[in-house]
Order: sequence, then structure tokens, then C-alpha cells
Amino acid sequence: MQLRSKSAESPGGPARVRLIFENGDITHVDRPRAAGCHIVPTRRQGSCCDHREVNGCRIPTQAVASWLLEDAPFEYWCARITEFRMK
Repeated sequence: MQLRSKSAESPGGPARVRLIFENGDITHVDRPRAAGCHIVPTRRQGSCCDHREVNGCRIPTQAVASWLLEDAPFEYWCARITEFRMK
């Protein structure tokens, strides 16, 4: 398992994200939760799976994002890639 960190700018400001790769595929995304102007020590995690070759690129076609709360993970977002284009 490889761990890599990546910073990104968004309209809401900079963000720091840790990407976790397995066999060259992104399988998890880890980023702390922001509440207003404060960083809350609640962890969140993203999981990517069902990697497929689409238009010549290997991409995860399913993803889930969760807050890792004290009692149990809370999934607040899930997606399935149905189309992928590169410019």
C-alpha cells in the first residue's frame, strides 16, 4: 500500500487530501472535516472501487465518502461513474 498526499485549491480555499493507492489504483481518500472556520477532529474517508478501463484510462467507477464518527461510519456521499471523457 502506498500513501501519497496531494494539495488542491477549490473555490472554498485550499484542501489537503491523502490518497492511498493499492496496486497503482486509488482505493481510499482521507481528509479532516471543516466546520465553519474550524477544523473538527472528525475523520472522513473516501473509498474507491470497481476500477475499469474507460476510454483508455483505468479509473475507479464507484466511490463512497464517510465521516468516521465515534459510533460508526456515516456515509454522506456515494457515486458511480457512468461516463468519462478526457479533454
